[in-house]
Amino acid sequence: MILVRLTIEARGHYSDAKYEETIWITKDTYEKIKEVSPIFNSELRSEDDYIFIPNLDGKHSEVKSELIEEGEYYEEDLKFKMKNFLFPPRNKECLYCTIDSIAEELNINFDEETDKINEYLERILKESKTIENQKIKSLKILASEAHLLEIENLINEFLVEYELRDVIQIERKD
Repeated sequence: MILVRLTIEARGHYSDAKYEETIWITKDTYEKIKEVSPIFNSELRSEDDYIFIPNLDGKHSEVKSELIEEGEYYEEDLKFKMKNFLFPPRNKECLYCTIDSIAEELNINFDEETDKINEYLERILKESKTIENQKIKSLKILASEAHLLEIENLINEFLVEYELRDVIQIERKD
């Protein structure tokens, strides 16, 4: 399953209040929606083709949101980056409702698709935690057997996979 992560952001002009909503959508559904909706297709978009967030600047106000398409994610990408993504809360639904109404016109059951995506993401998160736990167990075993070079290699591999190489530097003492 190939997923696209979409986020909308809006900030009140006067109140400086912020609204943010993120959802996951399958690439297939997103491509179909982009074909028919100018909100999701910058080539077709006009000044009125945005998701507007109500009441951000007070009662009866609307603020235009910015759509951020955060790329395509394959299962292997997600396994190692899952901990960086929070599951989107369902209390903010401007983006969700917009996509759901367009999907309904295309005879796509977006609620069902969202349930499948959430199950998929939960499975990947569980697998990601399993991989992380296996690496930690391997480090403990190697440490107890005093295989310092193997430990250093495993730690470096772990840091590369979790994109932490720049954050943590391992100093070698020879």
